[in-house]
Amino acid sequence: MKKNDFRNFTYLSVLLLLTSWSQAQKNLQPAFIVTKGNDTVQGFIDYHNWDKNPSTINFYRSVAEKETAYSPSDIMAFKVSGEYYQSAIVTIDDSPYKTEDLKEEVKFNYVNRKVFLLCLINGEKNLYYYIDEKAKTHFFTKNDSTYELLLYKRYLKLDELGDVTVTENKKYIGQLTIYLGDCHGIQDKLRYIKYERKEMVNLFLYYYKCSKRKLKDGNDAFIKHNEMGVLAGVSLTTLKYSNGMNYFTKADFPASTNFTAGIFYNIVLPRNFGRLSIKNEFLYHSFKTTGNYKDIVYTDVGLHYFMITSMARYKFLRQHFNYFFESGFSVGMGFNETNYQKFLEAPLQRAYEGKAFQKLTREFIGVGFGAGLQIKKRYIIESRYVFGIKKSDYLPDKVAIGSVSNYGALLVGYQF
Repeated sequence: MKKNDFRNFTYLSVLLLLTSWSQAQKNLQPAFIVTKGNDTVQGFIDYHNWDKNPSTINFYRSVAEKETAYSPSDIMAFKVSGEYYQSAIVTIDDSPYKTEDLKEEVKFNYVNRKVFLLCLINGEKNLYYYIDEKAKTHFFTKNDSTYELLLYKRYLKLDELGDVTVTENKKYIGQLTIYLGDCHGIQDKLRYIKYERKEMVNLFLYYYKCSKRKLKDGNDAFIKHNEMGVLAGVSLTTLKYSNGMNYFTKADFPASTNFTAGIFYNIVLPRNFGRLSIKNEFLYHSFKTTGNYKDIVYTDVGLHYFMITSMARYKFLRQHFNYFFESGFSVGMGFNETNYQKFLEAPLQRAYEGKAFQKLTREFIGVGFGAGLQIKKRYIIESRYVFGIKKSDYLPDKVAIGSVSNYGALLVGYQF
């Protein structure tokens, strides 16, 4: 990639990043609330991927109107970005949970609260989630209209030698054994289940598969989603030699412009409304360039590659489009090489033509970054730049010649 191309790419990336910072203070997402009269009102909620359950929300009937704050006492429920919250009066255990705060106290410290519970699993068997202001996690099941706290407590205990140890009361395992008892295979899963969101969600998903019951809508925020699609575009590859004869290191190897295409498989991580994902690609990539040294030595080098690329991607969500940044690594295996060199007759030089290298290294390893747009969740425009890691090619006398190939690409894609 030429310097001007790289500079333009950098400017585009910085511009996109500054735009995201300028709009970070408010993030209105399509949402609805359920009033105490059981009416559903569509609108927008200022959502910030809460790490603790909100005590109030700011609701907008339209983006132009002023917000209205609602607490669990004001509405029955709301949904935003795939997350469904219900107002509920619950009993929580207010005991310390951090190791440095634990006491030799076995009993649970029950406290009643009215809160917004986050629904993790919605169906005949429900799972709810609450993180309080101290960042302590609480899980609940529901029988009829009653929410039952799944009990878990860490506390200190003196062992037989008089040493203080941390002990756990895992009463929740017994509660879940009864609650999910119509799945016979659940016992093995419960034996090692931890009081953590990911493990609890996976347990309930296993239960629904085992019991052949159906999940209801509204659970998509905490379940992984996979995306597939195709990519195609143009690449611009540069080749530079770092040592060896002048006809390698001082030759002019112009950038190679080539077609590239492939498929991608995107693993979207739960929550964050699809912002964070791991993107995996299988791409065809190639380059071919002819180096010219003083019009007397010409070197043709090229390879076709099957590339596997894995990148971490972070999206910035907007109403009509998303944009993203990504970084990761690429590994390629080359085939169908071009490996040719021609010396023209000149003073002190005889004419010759043949292989440029005895062995042309076909493996490629690189580190890359990119930025792009996703329009209507289907159409993708993306640019990226990949820095190749230095490799060695070998002359007939086994002399190693170091080389680096970097490439930039402009891609368009379609997500199924």
